[in-house]
Amino acid sequence: QPLRVAVTFANTWRVGGDELTAEERSHLAGTALDAMRAAFAGFDVVIAEAPSGARLIRVEDTPPVRTTFGAAGVTYPAARTSSVRFDVLANLELAVVHCRDLAHCAAMPRAALVDGLGRGVGATAAHELGHQAGFRFALDSRCDDCYDGRASTSYAHFFGRMHWSDPALQIIVRTLPRREGQTRGSTSPPPTT
Repeated sequence: QPLRVAVTFANTWRVGGDELTAEERSHLAGTALDAMRAAFAGFDVVIAEAPSGARLIRVEDTPPVRTTFGAAGVTYPAARTSSVRFDVLANLELAVVHCRDLAHCAAMPRAALVDGLGRGVGATAAHELGHQAGFRFALDSRCDDCYDGRASTSYAHFFGRMHWSDPALQIIVRTLPRREGQTRGSTSPPPTT
């Protein structure tokens, strides 16, 4: 049986004071789903945008009582649902490239920032799935370009090639169903600029 993971976007689609266009929202959501699929390439994991499912990733903004820096993802013990904090990731991405907002960024064009944010959402979603009940392959390792890394504050998290650490991959191989003819998870596609 494949593992079916639903991803729902319940965020405001704002990066600071700037609201993303409909086209940017669609691109970012597609990029996030593709990044998450890349994290589980070779495994029988079906990831689709849906409002609910046996396993669920909710992309949402931080509740108003919290700061916009902090945990980029939240998964409670024994949960089959995780939260990915869109606003936290947007702020982290801007901090990584030393920009104050999408409109004033000498480091890269707006389209590349939107694409990078999608990758960051997908990488964080893959990590949070690893914290859900029965999995435990998100090891919070000291690795900036690992899906199971402890932080989402690196350039690689948004713009680089991501992979699972060897210990995490060993757990994934024992835990997740494999696609026929596949033996290892692969890395995400290289960044586009």
